[in-house]
Amino acid sequence: MNVATNGVTKITGFDIFAATGGMNKAVTREISTVSNASGQVSVVFSATSSGADPKICGIEIIGNVTRSNEPMNLTGTPSALHANLTWQAPAFPTGTIAGYVVYQNGVKITPSPITATTYRPGQDSPALTPSTAYTFVVKTVVNGQESTGVSVAVMTTQQTSLGQLTVAIIGDSLTAHMDPDRVLPEDGWTEVPAAFRRAGWGNTWFRAVSGKYIAINDGSRTTMQNIQDCRNALGRDPDLWVIALGTNDIYHPSRAPDGMAADMQKVFNALGPNSKLMWVNIQVGYTTPQAVTANTIIAQKINARPHSAVADWYGYLGTISRNGIWGSDNFHHSPYGYDVRDTYMAETAATIYPSL
Repeated sequence: MNVATNGVTKITGFDIFAATGGMNKAVTREISTVSNASGQVSVVFSATSSGADPKICGIEIIGNVTRSNEPMNLTGTPSALHANLTWQAPAFPTGTIAGYVVYQNGVKITPSPITATTYRPGQDSPALTPSTAYTFVVKTVVNGQESTGVSVAVMTTQQTSLGQLTVAIIGDSLTAHMDPDRVLPEDGWTEVPAAFRRAGWGNTWFRAVSGKYIAINDGSRTTMQNIQDCRNALGRDPDLWVIALGTNDIYHPSRAPDGMAADMQKVFNALGPNSKLMWVNIQVGYTTPQAVTANTIIAQKINARPHSAVADWYGYLGTISRNGIWGSDNFHHSPYGYDVRDTYMAETAATIYPSL
């Protein structure tokens, strides 16, 4: 008799009569084998020279299985602000699986066990930070207890894509695109956000009003109220605040220099210490001395605040031709000048943002 398991011969030419010494006597033989990919063991008996079929009274398969509650094959794919985790259930748990819990850098981010074998840190939980290393641990909950066996995934989030980010822009008549001759409409509401989208930014929130000061009521809302309006609209802070204010303040007796610095601090207080900020400094056609004084104050305040930078519009104008930049009042811009300024603000914000 021959014996094969899963196509592999294990016993060849076995003579039962010779092994037992007579008829109708039992004999036992042990063989080792492995299951196939489906976990099955196929046993085939075949007759040899006698031609008689073997008589089999019983087969016992004893498995050599190590039970473990550790999730299997955990993988993670990061983006800039979130990650996708997937895993498989343990093959041989010690009890009934109630679900899984996920830890991020040692902190549990699933308030209760989840039954799915996928999780999205940064989407199902608070957003991740771009270009940052994270360690994720998945544990199985079996019989009400978290498993000691865990699966670990270590990854670094990608750099931020601007297309995923929201920028809020607050400005005065220069940002609103006021026409000094009052012929053309103020189209800053559409043109400025369009410039930021061309520079790669995602969503925009916009507020610009002629005659707006840094902190004085603009006729309806202060800048501090604008900040809250934006938060209410978005449900959160934007990823970057762009503030282009100060031109009107240099003509107001109570604003410069101490008043201007104090009003910037009011805006800072409304933003909070962790908000990212780009402040666009000042240049107008006929007030260079006043602009220099104001820009000194802006630079001092911004340099003392974390997560902040100056967009040096004043300096940039010194590097290009100013022909056609100014409108008829030599204060506001021409349509061409507004386009130049919009593009400068948007592209500078894209350059500055990663370092904030």
